[in-house]
Amino acid sequence: MQNHRRRQFGVCGSLLWALSVICAAHAADHDDTPALKDNARHEARLTDLHVFTDSGPRGEFLIITLASNPTIPPTAESYTFPSDLKLSVFIDRDSAVDFDADPDTTAEYGGTIERPGRIEADIVLTTTFDSLGAPQLTTTVSQGDGDSDDGCQVTAPRTTRILEENPSMRYFVGLRDDPFIRGPRQGRNIGAIAFELPLDEISPHGDPILVWATSEVPGPAGPMGDLGARALRSQLAPHIDLNFFTPAEHYTELGVVPDVVIFDPEEPATFPNGRMLTDDVVDLVGDEGVLSTDCPTPGDPVQCNPSTNDLAFLNEFPYLAAPQGAATGAQGLLFTFDGEW
Repeated sequence: MQNHRRRQFGVCGSLLWALSVICAAHAADHDDTPALKDNARHEARLTDLHVFTDSGPRGEFLIITLASNPTIPPTAESYTFPSDLKLSVFIDRDSAVDFDADPDTTAEYGGTIERPGRIEADIVLTTTFDSLGAPQLTTTVSQGDGDSDDGCQVTAPRTTRILEENPSMRYFVGLRDDPFIRGPRQGRNIGAIAFELPLDEISPHGDPILVWATSEVPGPAGPMGDLGARALRSQLAPHIDLNFFTPAEHYTELGVVPDVVIFDPEEPATFPNGRMLTDDVVDLVGDEGVLSTDCPTPGDPVQCNPSTNDLAFLNEFPYLAAPQGAATGAQGLLFTFDGEW
């Protein structure tokens, strides 16, 4: 395994999705979960971020899933995302990561980021919604080594496209079972987005990537939202302030390890190297504040300290289990894009 990996790619010019392309800068704003609770904007609360790979006849793909809104009733037959919600997934493929410098940091966070103050997304996948809840995907791919503000935006059509034999990217939006392996979340649903991206186009040389996500909705005092990255970190009391800053600012402003998912695609995906859907992060992280509430119904073998999800995950995209209850047959929206980045 290489300890020092650096990447510089000019990828914007190779986008061939046959979709509208507009060069532009990109940015993201986010706030803290307590503000979302106080203003009853639970749709913007992020509950899970998973990053892993899967291989098949079509090649090897990077899978990213993002879960939102822990308040959806288990009896919900459908779910409509609000039209003022923005969900963004960020990928930094330009930051060097050392896996051997500090074994304790690697065991807790997945590795040591060599220049944490210069973390910057090279790829941003942003989902917004129209008045009917139909999703629109905007992808920003930056040029150069991450220091440039230039980029390209590619906007997806709002209608489902027919799956082709060898699609380059797939994108899912819809109601799914909550993948959080935790007692209080058994039997619950969430609003999910999922991406299946060609790994050799995201990390052509097998270099590590950094992944994080944000949500954003309007608020009385301005935009508010949530930050999602390493499991069981930014939502816990000592680290709520992480939600006010970008990962680079976690280091430069707060003086702490940036809250991102570190993923080395040359190693198996298992927390904290990425995060598989099957990773029981409650036990893996071992936070006493979470462990103490992982058994809401003592004596119930299903809800007490689970080590597996209550519903089986799928073996194919979008991998998340089908929704609970009346919505079991719901499929959500599946988009396919043919071509290269």
